Amino acid sequence: RYASKRSLQDATLAQLTIQSNQLLDAITPDIRAAAYCETRTVGSNAILMVALPETGYDATADGTSDYFGPSSVTNEGLPRTRPGSFVWYGMAGSNWDFAGTATQLKRQTTSRDRLPTDPLANFDTAFNTEYFGTGHFGLSRYRLIEGVTFSVDVNARRVTVTVVASNRYRNRGNTRDTAVSGTDVGRITTTRVITWGNGF
Repeated sequence: RYASKRSLQDATLAQLTIQSNQLLDAITPDIRAAAYCETRTVGSNAILMVALPETGYDATADGTSDYFGPSSVTNEGLPRTRPGSFVWYGMAGSNWDFAGTATQLKRQTTSRDRLPTDPLANFDTAFNTEYFGTGHFGLSRYRLIEGVTFSVDVNARRVTVTVVASNRYRNRGNTRDTAVSGTDVGRITTTRVITWGNGF
């Protein structure tokens, strides 16, 4: 019985580790390509704003730029980057509002460096939901993520992302799993430091 329970716990921690790393892998390319990054606070939720350069290239033909180049080059031959779009990451409420009680992670884009006022405008369905065909309120893709925090060091041009994953809240928000409690709860914290590009 002990061996069976230990195997279940190991499997749970492995699942939490996989989803944490999947999330960090999804966020990393945006931060690395950024012209600059900032954090904003909405209620008690910390939101990361990533200013992506205006010159982007869709190398994979999936409709999203995955390579960014400089906007121009100075007389000294140095790259100069201007922001063209802004990506927001943070915990949102069950209606995908950044100001709501944090229940699920959201990615949203805007054309200006102002927090989105419409929670569903430029909603990133591929990032936010597990599969297509269910509209904006489909199953949360990262349903094991309990919380995400961001710390920005402007001088070093780096973002520290800390992800807490747990199977305790699997039934929060738009999820389909059953929550667990007691000694069966698993939780891990994963941190990654990501540096961004050329800046201005």
